[in-house]
Amino acid sequence: MVYSAKERAVRAADLTALSGGAVYGNGLQLVRLTNAILLGFAVVDLVVIAASRGLTEGITQVDPHFRDIVQKTQDVLFGLSYPTGAYPFLIFSEGLSLASDNQLVNNWPSLGGLSWRVPIPPSPIFLFNFETSGLPNALIPNMALKFRTANFFLTDINKPAQPKNRYHLKQSKTGEVFHFTQDEVEIAPNSKNPGQMRVKAGDFKGKYVSLAKDVETEVEKDAEKKLKDNTLMKVKTIAGGGLDLFNGIKLDVTDRDDPPDHTFLVYSSYTVPVKSAGNGSTDLQAMSEVSLEGDGLAAWDLNAPPYRTQLIPIGAEKIADFVNIQAKVAAFASSGLPSVSNMFDMAPKP
Repeated sequence: MVYSAKERAVRAADLTALSGGAVYGNGLQLVRLTNAILLGFAVVDLVVIAASRGLTEGITQVDPHFRDIVQKTQDVLFGLSYPTGAYPFLIFSEGLSLASDNQLVNNWPSLGGLSWRVPIPPSPIFLFNFETSGLPNALIPNMALKFRTANFFLTDINKPAQPKNRYHLKQSKTGEVFHFTQDEVEIAPNSKNPGQMRVKAGDFKGKYVSLAKDVETEVEKDAEKKLKDNTLMKVKTIAGGGLDLFNGIKLDVTDRDDPPDHTFLVYSSYTVPVKSAGNGSTDLQAMSEVSLEGDGLAAWDLNAPPYRTQLIPIGAEKIADFVNIQAKVAAFASSGLPSVSNMFDMAPKP
C-alpha cells in the first residue's frame, strides 16, 4: 500500500511538472514569435531611416523606433529587466492549478489579493531554472532570458578558433561510413569510456560514434584570423574607436545562460488516507523536474520544431541537493519577503 501510494505521488508530481513544462515551452515559442515581429519592425525602421537620409541627402534622418514598442512588450511579458514577468507568472499560476488537478497538496491562497503571505511550508514549491538561478531567485518565476545586444556579434568575432570536430560511425555489414556534426551527437550516459558520444536522433539514434578531426591548414587559419581582424577594425572605426556603444544596442530576446538551460521543478506533498488511524491521513513528499530543449529563440527559428519537454531522472545525488529546499523556503516565507506586494524586491534588478 505504501509503495502504491508513493508511485501515485511520483506520478502526480511528474504530470504536474510535464504540464507546467508544456506551458513553459509554449512561452519559448512565443519568444520566437515576438522576435520575428521585432525583426519585421526593425526592417521598417531601417527602411524609414534610409529613405529619410536619401531625401535629405544625408543631412538628417528619421527613426520611428517601431522596434522599441516590441522590445518594451517583450520586457514586460517575459521579465527581461525585472525579476519576473507576465508569462513566467502565468506558468506559476497554471502550475498551481495543475497541482490541484493532479491531487497534490495546494495550500497557496488565492492569487486575487495583493497582501497574502506564502504558507509555511508551502506546497507545491516550484523552482525555475534552479541549476543556474540558485535560491532565492529560482523561487521567483523566470524563463532564463535576456536581451541580446549588438556586442554579441563582436564576441563571436573575438572567439578563438575552435577545432572542427566531426563524428562518424561505420556499419559493420555494409562498411558504409556516416558522418555527424557536433550538434547531432551527445554524451552517452553510463558509458564505460569517458566522453563517449552517441547519435541524438534519427535512424542511428543511440549508436556510438568515433571522433574524427578535420585539421585546418596553417594558410586557412591565417586567412580566418585576418578576416576577423579586418572585420573588428572596421567595426571599431564605425563606433569611433570604442566598442562600448554596442553594449547599449538591444536586439532580440535570447537565452540567459550559455549553454541554454530551461528547467521546471515541482516539489510537493501527496495526501494518503491512513485506515489504521481512522479518518487520518499522511503526506508523502514527491519531486519531479523537466528540462526544455529546442533549436533556438531567434526569429529565423520560428518554424523550427517546438521545444521538447522531458523528465530529468532524479537520483540519490540530486535528491541530496533538494533535501533542504523545504526548510529554506520556509525561512524565506517567515522573513516576510515572498508576498505578492513585495515579490519584485526578492531578486536584484539587472
